[in-house]
Amino acid sequence: MNGEPVTADDQTFDQAVYRAPIPVLVDFWAAWCGPCRSLNPILKDLALTYRGQIKIVKVDTDANPIKPQQMGVQGIPALFLFDGDRLIHKWVGMQSKASIAAVFDRIIYR
Repeated sequence: MNGEPVTADDQTFDQAVYRAPIPVLVDFWAAWCGPCRSLNPILKDLALTYRGQIKIVKVDTDANPIKPQQMGVQGIPALFLFDGDRLIHKWVGMQSKASIAAVFDRIIYR
Protein backbone atom coordinates (compact mmCIF):
# COMPACT_ATOMS: atom_id res chain seq x y z
CA MET A 1 0.00 0.00 0.00
CA ASN A 2 1.60 3.20 -1.18
CA GLY A 3 -0.57 5.63 0.76
CA GLU A 4 -2.73 6.64 -2.20
CA PRO A 5 -6.46 6.05 -2.61
CA VAL A 6 -7.18 3.21 -5.02
CA THR A 7 -10.02 2.88 -7.51
CA ALA A 8 -12.58 0.08 -7.54
CA ASP A 9 -15.47 -0.63 -9.87
CA ASP A 10 -18.58 -2.79 -9.68
CA GLN A 11 -16.52 -5.88 -10.55
CA THR A 12 -13.55 -5.31 -8.20
CA PHE A 13 -15.42 -3.82 -5.21
CA ASP A 14 -15.82 -7.03 -3.19
CA GLN A 15 -12.13 -7.91 -3.50
CA ALA A 16 -10.92 -4.36 -2.81
CA VAL A 17 -13.22 -3.77 0.16
CA TYR A 18 -14.64 -6.90 1.78
CA ARG A 19 -11.44 -8.96 1.45
CA ALA A 20 -8.99 -6.26 2.55
CA PRO A 21 -6.84 -7.15 5.58
CA ILE A 22 -7.43 -3.69 7.12
CA PRO A 23 -10.49 -1.39 7.43
CA VAL A 24 -11.51 0.32 4.19
CA LEU A 25 -13.07 3.73 3.63
CA VAL A 26 -15.08 3.76 0.40
CA ASP A 27 -15.60 7.14 -1.25
CA PHE A 28 -18.63 7.10 -3.55
CA TRP A 29 -18.15 10.13 -5.80
CA ALA A 30 -18.73 11.61 -9.28
CA ALA A 31 -16.67 14.00 -11.40
CA TRP A 32 -19.48 16.59 -11.60
CA CYS A 33 -19.84 16.75 -7.79
CA GLY A 34 -18.19 19.86 -6.31
CA PRO A 35 -18.07 18.58 -2.71
CA CYS A 36 -16.56 15.32 -4.01
CA ARG A 37 -13.74 17.29 -5.65
CA SER A 38 -13.23 19.29 -2.44
CA LEU A 39 -13.02 16.08 -0.41
CA ASN A 40 -10.40 14.51 -2.69
CA PRO A 41 -7.29 16.25 -1.20
CA ILE A 42 -8.52 15.42 2.31
CA LEU A 43 -8.80 11.74 1.39
CA LYS A 44 -5.35 11.75 -0.24
CA ASP A 45 -3.88 13.23 2.94
CA LEU A 46 -5.70 10.69 5.13
CA ALA A 47 -4.49 7.85 2.88
CA LEU A 48 -0.91 8.93 3.56
CA THR A 49 -1.44 9.53 7.28
CA TYR A 50 -3.13 6.15 7.83
CA ARG A 51 -1.07 4.17 5.30
CA GLY A 52 -1.05 0.49 6.28
CA GLN A 53 -3.85 1.02 8.82
CA ILE A 54 -6.83 2.10 6.70
CA LYS A 55 -7.24 1.73 2.95
CA ILE A 56 -9.17 4.31 0.92
CA VAL A 57 -11.07 3.10 -2.13
CA LYS A 58 -12.81 5.43 -4.59
CA VAL A 59 -15.86 4.38 -6.62
CA ASP A 60 -17.15 6.63 -9.42
CA THR A 61 -20.93 6.32 -9.11
CA ASP A 62 -21.59 7.40 -12.71
CA ALA A 63 -19.30 4.75 -14.22
CA ASN A 64 -20.23 2.10 -11.62
CA PRO A 65 -23.88 2.44 -10.58
CA ILE A 66 -24.53 -1.12 -9.39
CA LYS A 67 -22.63 -1.22 -6.09
CA PRO A 68 -23.76 2.25 -4.91
CA GLN A 69 -27.36 1.30 -5.69
CA GLN A 70 -27.00 -1.99 -3.78
CA MET A 71 -25.56 -0.06 -0.81
CA GLY A 72 -28.37 2.49 -0.81
CA VAL A 73 -26.22 5.49 -1.73
CA GLN A 74 -28.63 8.38 -2.33
CA GLY A 75 -26.32 11.38 -2.10
CA ILE A 76 -22.64 12.01 -2.75
CA PRO A 77 -20.05 12.27 -1.54
CA ALA A 78 -20.86 9.24 0.57
CA LEU A 79 -18.15 7.67 2.71
CA PHE A 80 -18.65 4.13 4.01
CA LEU A 81 -16.13 2.63 6.43
CA PHE A 82 -15.92 -1.17 6.36
CA ASP A 83 -14.13 -3.72 8.49
CA GLY A 84 -14.30 -6.82 6.31
CA ASP A 85 -17.86 -6.96 5.01
CA ARG A 86 -19.25 -5.10 8.04
CA LEU A 87 -20.24 -1.44 7.63
CA ILE A 88 -19.00 0.34 10.76
CA HIS A 89 -19.53 4.03 9.95
CA LYS A 90 -20.98 6.19 7.22
CA TRP A 91 -20.96 9.88 6.31
CA VAL A 92 -22.91 11.70 3.58
CA GLY A 93 -21.85 15.10 2.30
CA MET A 94 -18.65 17.08 2.75
CA GLN A 95 -16.68 16.09 5.85
CA SER A 96 -13.73 17.63 7.64
CA LYS A 97 -10.43 15.82 7.89
CA ALA A 98 -10.77 15.94 11.70
CA SER A 99 -14.18 14.24 11.75
CA ILE A 100 -12.98 11.38 9.56
CA ALA A 101 -9.67 11.04 11.43
CA ALA A 102 -11.51 10.86 14.78
CA VAL A 103 -13.42 7.79 13.61
CA PHE A 104 -10.27 6.27 12.10
CA ASP A 105 -8.49 6.70 15.43
CA ARG A 106 -11.35 5.04 17.32
CA ILE A 107 -11.21 2.07 14.94
CA ILE A 108 -7.43 1.73 15.01
CA TYR A 109 -6.96 2.21 18.75
CA ARG A 110 -10.01 0.31 20.03
